[in-house]
Amino acid sequence: MVDRKEQMNGCTDEQALERQSKPGWLLPYLLSLDIGEIDITGMTKKERKEANIQETAPRFFKGSNRWAYWLWILEYNRLPEDPIPQVRFEGNPSRQDAKAVQNWLQYAVRRHYNWYDDAWLWMVKWLLHGFGYTGMGIEREVERIPADVKAQWYRQVNLSNLLNSPCDWSAFVLQAGLQDDTRKRSPWSHSTGFYATPLPVCTMMTEITMATQDKLTDTRVLTVLDPCVGTGSMLLPASNHSLRLFGQDIVGDLCLCTILNGYLWMPWLVIMPQETEEMLQQHADTTKRLRAMRDIIASDPVDRKRIGMDEPHHPKPEPHPHIGIVVNDNPQTAALAEERRQSSDAYWKAVRSGELEQISMF
Repeated sequence: MVDRKEQMNGCTDEQALERQSKPGWLLPYLLSLDIGEIDITGMTKKERKEANIQETAPRFFKGSNRWAYWLWILEYNRLPEDPIPQVRFEGNPSRQDAKAVQNWLQYAVRRHYNWYDDAWLWMVKWLLHGFGYTGMGIEREVERIPADVKAQWYRQVNLSNLLNSPCDWSAFVLQAGLQDDTRKRSPWSHSTGFYATPLPVCTMMTEITMATQDKLTDTRVLTVLDPCVGTGSMLLPASNHSLRLFGQDIVGDLCLCTILNGYLWMPWLVIMPQETEEMLQQHADTTKRLRAMRDIIASDPVDRKRIGMDEPHHPKPEPHPHIGIVVNDNPQTAALAEERRQSSDAYWKAVRSGELEQISMF
């Protein structure tokens, strides 16, 4: 029987626990993988073993650059010209990555008589502590995880397996997605009634919603709120479009799962300084003003033709009544309508003469 206090893979239990004692110890690894590229396809099995590379490690991995994108925005407090780096989220992870996660959880399952879903929730809290998250009493929760489990995970867990399969890992595991988990429904999901919206459905809903936005709209400044966020499945595809993501849920463990997804793929969900939020809101307000200006100009037939909204082969639209005019015999109403008509005429005259910028409409 091997003494677990002796060195194992170059690290004893005591050393492993000491190295992970402070929040944020795992964040540098996450950031390096975000911009990294790993290719071990040319290595033999013997070479991988000598380099202490697990058999389940991805043969090729490339980071999403999302942390790099977001940290640039935080540093300069402005939006770059480049769009959000796109991530294709799948409904399930690859078999190899799922096998890796299963191996990590099996130690807790077999040594401490846990279910996969309970062991996964342990891992969610352990990972969040490693990324530096300190909310919702996470440090106290991590202290409850058996020391031998934490030491084993320190030596065994490879973040590239999680990042290599962009999906909602929590939804996958909590709904009995692991291969050896042959139960029809996991005890945790059965007791809570948890069922995640399938990611392909989330992606379809997101694309339909974002496709309705006009060319003036920068979707990065739109707000996306999921009032029953669960593990964050709906926010994952939304992160390909928006930097302003929000969610809420009555189950604390599910909120932690969403936060984990934030650290893995949606950094703007977990880190949002006030000055950055104000900058994004200013962009959103500007978009609203531009859209309102366009709609006002488009309501006048003369300007519709000037800005090319009426093609020559289209019939000319019927003249629109002046804005604000109300047909009514009441003298006071008629006087108010005439005042509004004169104001509208002055505005359109300014538009046509190029003096619009001198008038404050908002």
